[in-house]
Amino acid sequence: MASRPSERRGAFTLIELLVVIAIIAVLIGLGSSAVQQAREAAARVKCQNNLKQIGLAFQMYHDTYGSLPPGFRPLTATEPMPWSGWPVSVLPYLEQTALFANAQAAYRLTRDPFRNPPHTGLATVIQTYVCPSDANSAFARPGQRTGVLAAYTDYLGVSGKNYATHDGVLFPDSQVRLLEITDGTSNTSAHTSSAKTLPFTGLDAGLLVGGGLALLAAGVAVRVVSRRLT
Repeated sequence: MASRPSERRGAFTLIELLVVIAIIAVLIGLGSSAVQQAREAAARVKCQNNLKQIGLAFQMYHDTYGSLPPGFRPLTATEPMPWSGWPVSVLPYLEQTALFANAQAAYRLTRDPFRNPPHTGLATVIQTYVCPSDANSAFARPGQRTGVLAAYTDYLGVSGKNYATHDGVLFPDSQVRLLEITDGTSNTSAHTSSAKTLPFTGLDAGLLVGGGLALLAAGVAVRVVSRRLT
């Protein structure tokens, strides 16, 4: 009886191996791209939600005081919280009442907001003021002007065409009422996300630098327009 020849599995040829490696590399690349796109989409949604929350805080501040918060409060003999910007003013409307109370207590001890202590809030990161796509604002770091450890924000208030015109809604010592916005609140920018992080103490109160523009609207509606401004 003739013996059956033994079955032997052939090895991959070099070409077949290279094809398999190429296919695996393509699949990994597609998977990595999909993951990155999903992360960016999630970050975009979070950033837009931050802008919406800030816009709603502006409206609640206006309901309480009859005007929008100032871009920042200048150093005067009668100002109890000098150099504090709009991000400090709207803290109570972003569920940060305790932090705002700490700031008020610190100002009673010293009117210099860059002295920590007692101004511990200077280095406190507020997640609502942080864009998830910007790792630089996720932690406190030395301030650009003072060298003092400070928390940063990715969102800037809009002072107007430039820093001197004061034709925006958040310029130094501003107290703009919604009725004074003659172009309509739905057509007027209040704050914007920025590629450049700045201390949320508010010394840099508002050049319009583009991206993720938030518009004030009547009532409780806040629209977010995502576009690059020049």
